Amino acid sequence: MSFTIPHKTVISFGSAYNTGHKPYLILADDYENYVLKTQNNREDKDAIVKEFLCTNL
Repeated sequence: MSFTIPHKTVISFGSAYNTGHKPYLILADDYENYVLKTQNNREDKDAIVKEFLCTNL
């Protein structure tokens, strides 16, 4: 199975959710809203990679 990772450009940042990872609601160049999680430390990076893999399985 092969797929490409979609590339989006952030146009603007919205509000931040007050949860453990502090994700942001952003507007991308396709004018869709997305939740963006940043990598604050090694555990956050691992969690983001795991979420990405699970959503694509």
